[in-house]
Amino acid sequence: MSKEIVKLFAKTINKKWHLKRNNKEWQLSENDITIKFKVSNSNSLGFSLDTKPVKNVFGFFSDNPPQGVAKMCDGIIALEYKKQTYVFLIEQKSKYTDGYRKQIINGWYFCQWLFGLLKEYDYYSSEVKYIGLLCCVRSNTHKETSTHEEPQLNTDKHDINFSETNDKSIYLYNYLVALSKK
Repeated sequence: MSKEIVKLFAKTINKKWHLKRNNKEWQLSENDITIKFKVSNSNSLGFSLDTKPVKNVFGFFSDNPPQGVAKMCDGIIALEYKKQTYVFLIEQKSKYTDGYRKQIINGWYFCQWLFGLLKEYDYYSSEVKYIGLLCCVRSNTHKETSTHEEPQLNTDKHDINFSETNDKSIYLYNYLVALSKK
């Protein structure tokens, strides 16, 4: 992902949907719990399509679409590592984890659509690798991901590499290193 593509993403996704950023950390908040996603460079973009008070991010959907169709993962962070574009599809849960994979897969379909449009108009041509990340965090969790810890990744039929964590501070490059060793 070149800086131009990050700028294009920033231009495409309305700023009110961008995740809050503090230095090299993207912050995703839900139910009074904030998770920090650390990146090593500024060439990344984080956004959420699950922003309150908007009930349905797809304004062209009816108020009552079939169950699950309008659901979306909580956050998306796109970044580059060793000239490869990675997209993190993040779902944050504090209690029940049921359905999180489908929300991440919906995020994957959204990204497929977005990258498809960018490719159609010759803005982007590289392969994208996806990591679906379930963050199952309770308000009393204070653990931080070690910079030496290697997460476990399991690939599904959509070529999404799934992983789970209960950390509130996550170093995203740990997942990229683990993926590069698969």
